[in-house]
Amino acid sequence: MVAEKRSSYEEIRQRTIEENKKKLEELDLSLLTKSLRETASPKPYPVKQVKKRKIDVGSKSFERRWSGRLSDKPAPNYRDAMLEYANIDRPRNRTYKRRDLLNRVYASDEARHYAIKRAQEIENTLGPDSLTFVKAMLQSHTTGGFWLKNGLSAGWRGFAIEHELVDGDAVVFHLVNQITFKVYIVRQSAFAESKAVASAPPKLEN
Repeated sequence: MVAEKRSSYEEIRQRTIEENKKKLEELDLSLLTKSLRETASPKPYPVKQVKKRKIDVGSKSFERRWSGRLSDKPAPNYRDAMLEYANIDRPRNRTYKRRDLLNRVYASDEARHYAIKRAQEIENTLGPDSLTFVKAMLQSHTTGGFWLKNGLSAGWRGFAIEHELVDGDAVVFHLVNQITFKVYIVRQSAFAESKAVASAPPKLEN
């Protein structure tokens, strides 16, 4: 009895296995799995190379006018305009002699104070209603970055080199109108000259 039940169970199990195999063959799952795998990892598309567009200046490709206002006017010749622009001589910047950084002047404290004092005396002679200020020159004003003040640094490098300003000089700026300064320069070297004159022996009169 038990043997018959076991044999019938084995037959049913074997029959089920055969049916499943047949279904797998009909569905062809191996091919389906392969196709799903290819779909899950698509091949990268080749990068499309973008060709640079070349503009032919010499061609007549500028004759079309989209604006009705300009349709009755002749088309501009951009080629001539480009050539004319290319042949224009651009104004060259004014050149100044370069400062020899190895021969920088380093003013002494006495010479610096002397120049500032003399500049303040000049400033006092201009009157209390005058718009003035005194600026003591440093290396950054005369040989370095040539930075002075906001609104005054443009053109300052050329001015400093042209007038041979050095460290220790004092400059009086007097505003004479909205865009113009009158400048008074006191040289720090005048301190050594004044000492030389003061220490010179008096001349004897015959």
